[in-house]
Amino acid sequence: KEKFNRFIPDFKDKAENLVKDRFNELVSKRLILTHTGITKIDKRPKLYFDSLFDELYPSVIPFPFTEFSNKSLGKAKRNLSRIGRLILSGAAFQVIHSETTEIKNRIESVLFEGRLGSWGVFNSDYQLVSPTNLKVRKIYEELDELVEKNNCLGLDQIFDIYQKPPYGINDYALALLIATYLIQRKIELRVSINDRRLRLEEWGNEVFTDKQVNFKNLFDTTVI
Repeated sequence: KEKFNRFIPDFKDKAENLVKDRFNELVSKRLILTHTGITKIDKRPKLYFDSLFDELYPSVIPFPFTEFSNKSLGKAKRNLSRIGRLILSGAAFQVIHSETTEIKNRIESVLFEGRLGSWGVFNSDYQLVSPTNLKVRKIYEELDELVEKNNCLGLDQIFDIYQKPPYGINDYALALLIATYLIQRKIELRVSINDRRLRLEEWGNEVFTDKQVNFKNLFDTTVI
């Protein structure tokens, strides 16, 4: 292996450039690869793939958390985890307003009612309300049915359902969505990690850590 190490980076670069060149050639000719072979499309590739996405994921929810569009996701993960902890602690208006402008802006863009693309689970006074986003509300109702039907529900099952079509929700958005659902249902539901019953705020501290979401603890959680 050491004998050929010096050749690997060069080979990798050549292979990547070859794939990119071939891809750009297909795009310029409006050709796409499907299960039946190469097909020519009658619209710009971006429009085609946008419509294909809408067809595959008609129930996807918006997630206007702008930091997740950056190449480096450290800040995005840290900020989302902080927001998750705040939500599950039942933080009051005054507490949230003591947060950084960045955190407050993200809470408002993702969670406030009346904002374009938001889930609409908080009003302007930071009080919980039924989601004004109809797709989010539908997911809440589906989760209610799952819990009632099964008496208990592992959160890993939620990921199995909602990361696939027709939803396609990414892992961090889904973690935050679960946090908003649980705080809305805090009177009716209880949570435990590996059969260890926790208060919702305690659970939030174990799942939404200082730097990122602890998905192991999240997947080991059962809702009763």
